[in-house]
Amino acid sequence: DGSCVATATRAITVAPLPLVAAPALPNICAGVSSVGIAQYVFTPTMALVGRQTLTYTVTSAQGCQNQIATTILVLPAAVVVMPADTVLCPGSTQAIQLRATPAGGVWTGPGVTASGLFTPPTTPGTVAVLYTVGTGTPCPVSAMRRITLLAAPTLVPAAQPLACPSGALAPAVAPYTVIFNQPAATLLADAVVTWDFGDGSTPAIGFNVTHTYLTAGTFQPTATLRFNSGRCSAQATLAPITVQSMLIPNVFTPNGDHLNNFFAPRVGGCQPRLEVYSRWGQRVYESPAYANNWDGAGQAAGLYYFLLTPADGSPVIKGWVELIR
Repeated sequence: DGSCVATATRAITVAPLPLVAAPALPNICAGVSSVGIAQYVFTPTMALVGRQTLTYTVTSAQGCQNQIATTILVLPAAVVVMPADTVLCPGSTQAIQLRATPAGGVWTGPGVTASGLFTPPTTPGTVAVLYTVGTGTPCPVSAMRRITLLAAPTLVPAAQPLACPSGALAPAVAPYTVIFNQPAATLLADAVVTWDFGDGSTPAIGFNVTHTYLTAGTFQPTATLRFNSGRCSAQATLAPITVQSMLIPNVFTPNGDHLNNFFAPRVGGCQPRLEVYSRWGQRVYESPAYANNWDGAGQAAGLYYFLLTPADGSPVIKGWVELIR
């Protein structure tokens, strides 16, 4: 009939689907991650708490995809909440009850019972205790708490009289200035030192403070140290300070018997300026830093008038003294 027939052949390869197997999955805890899974896609990517359906899809080199669904139970994980790390004062021996939430957990570590009763160590240092919730369950959770027992501070306060320009120390005569010092290097960074001078005056705060005793008497200064945000304290007592009252004699007897041979006023502060005048107003002696060493040399017996000018700028002290040969 004149028709023509042509035939062609084409090979088609039908690739098999990739094999996918999903074994039964064990229960897991919320927040747990797996490792070793690469080049695969899970849907959903983040499983929520409860029973979840996961679809696992595999794509072969030929572009064929196969997938399988499986279920997994995501268990909730507890959130442990506990106070901040604890710092105990030196010498603390009282047992303390540790607390955390949720209740019902178990404490482990040095010096602590399972119920959380903690006995401080006998030596300074830091210990770590662990609180675990859900022991024996698929989702145990632990949190750590550190407890530090501080070492006793090195409290070594000192009191030093005011040093005069000559290098000598001011005599303990009112007004009497004393420098109180406690080295900061021996203490914690938050240490605060309070000084009680023992004379009823307002206490002072600082590592290096100056105080002037205005009246005579015997005074008991103390230094109180507070540290660890004020929760700990220590106290040291300094040696008593005895202050004499001012005393200016009205007679001296330079007669060579080594008794009362000099005009020796007892005044506070550094060496004062002394000027001595005869009863006719003639200056017979002068010293810019009097050291109680005028013996009336070259002067006749009689009355003399003096001006004592304190080194600290206090008012001039005027008076008279009798020289007896």
